[in-house]
Amino acid sequence: MNIRYLPLLLGTALLGACAMPQPPQPPREIRIPVREVDAASLALRGVLSYQDKLKQMSSAELGREASRLAEAPAGPATTMEQALLLLQQRASGDLGRAMGLLDNVNRDTRPEAQPFQSLARLLLGMLTEQRKLEEQLDRQAQQQREAQREQQKEQQKKLDQLTEKLEALKAIERSLTSRPTPPANGSKP
Repeated sequence: MNIRYLPLLLGTALLGACAMPQPPQPPREIRIPVREVDAASLALRGVLSYQDKLKQMSSAELGREASRLAEAPAGPATTMEQALLLLQQRASGDLGRAMGLLDNVNRDTRPEAQPFQSLARLLLGMLTEQRKLEEQLDRQAQQQREAQREQQKEQQKKLDQLTEKLEALKAIERSLTSRPTPPANGSKP
């Protein structure tokens, strides 16, 4: 064999070794992260699901639901549901009662109340702000009614003054028509 072909022969052998198939690798272990669900997440999901359910109920169904909740065992979940039901019904005084229920959940020291407390605080803050806005609207509406009454009084006063002037002009007109008219050519009767 000729030495000058040796590098060519080595290069071909190396290239051939590179092209050889690799032995199969064992499959890699696939790790899917498992997300732990805490009690607060479950509580939040339950409350949001219940709120969606309430939105789809008719007035009669809401009444039946109120009866069911009144008979249900007391607990933070039931209290949250009662607050949401009151907010859905929106009868007179329901906003204050719902705020009271949410405050009870927020102040509850039992461990089963803890998952609901963040949501109760959030709702309580939103409802407090809503109540302030409603009170501000009520004050503005009252001020507007008072301004309208003042404007009506002013208009009535002007109307009365114009009526008095009109009556005075009518009286002057009557007094002028009841006087004898002087002769036209200047002679005395």
